[in-house]
Amino acid sequence: MKKTLILIWIIIFFTGAHLNADADNTGTQSINVSIQPIAELKVSGSSASLVITDVEAGNDPVAVSSTVANYSISTNQSNKKITGSLLEGNTDPYTTLTIRLQAPGSGGSSVGEVILTAQPADLVIGIPAGAYNNCSMTFKFSATIEAGIIPSTAKTVVLTLTDSI
Repeated sequence: MKKTLILIWIIIFFTGAHLNADADNTGTQSINVSIQPIAELKVSGSSASLVITDVEAGNDPVAVSSTVANYSISTNQSNKKITGSLLEGNTDPYTTLTIRLQAPGSGGSSVGEVILTAQPADLVIGIPAGAYNNCSMTFKFSATIEAGIIPSTAKTVVLTLTDSI
């Protein structure tokens, strides 16, 4: 009888432990998820050196250009644009620095060649949501003969990804 009671006690103990284990092996957690507006622009490539060295007699110096840099963007919003400006202000008198950005992917439109100044100017408009890589940037430096000799001067081009208005 004592053995039967011990056996019943063991069965009740393990059955009860099993039931408690089943009751405690799950749980729930509430998680809030969201995606905030994303608008990222990255410029990569090497610095461009635009040096005018050639002229044909009777004409202005021959403009020089470079496509050593590119840009990539990621945005989850549509109708974005890229503007460009010079951080240091305008170029030297009688000189012009222009930029042309390739439109990203199948969306957006390049404005074409734009003169860079201290005022931001539209370069690409109507950019749809998406991730676009390695879009080309072309810089062109030109001058009239009146510019004279200009020592090497660093210019910082500022590109901004923003909402189209």
